[in-house]
Amino acid sequence: MIRTIYKNIAAGEKNRIRIEIEKEITDILSAEKDHMDRESYERYRDRLYQAVSIAEEGGFVMGFQYAVDLLIECTRKRIY
Repeated sequence: MIRTIYKNIAAGEKNRIRIEIEKEITDILSAEKDHMDRESYERYRDRLYQAVSIAEEGGFVMGFQYAVDLLIECTRKRIY
């Protein structure tokens, strides 16, 4: 369910963090561009974006789960 929320909402948003990540990837790619042929460069670029996408989704899921756990803990403390 959390991954569906991520894919439907968060993955499409352009936010400050995503802009910073894209700048970092661009910097990494620009350093490698002159050392690779076009096909190798494109494969490298695609793998970088794939890795970032996997990490971003995992971070969203972990953050969401942490937030829910925190809310549950806060609710329990108010009850007792």
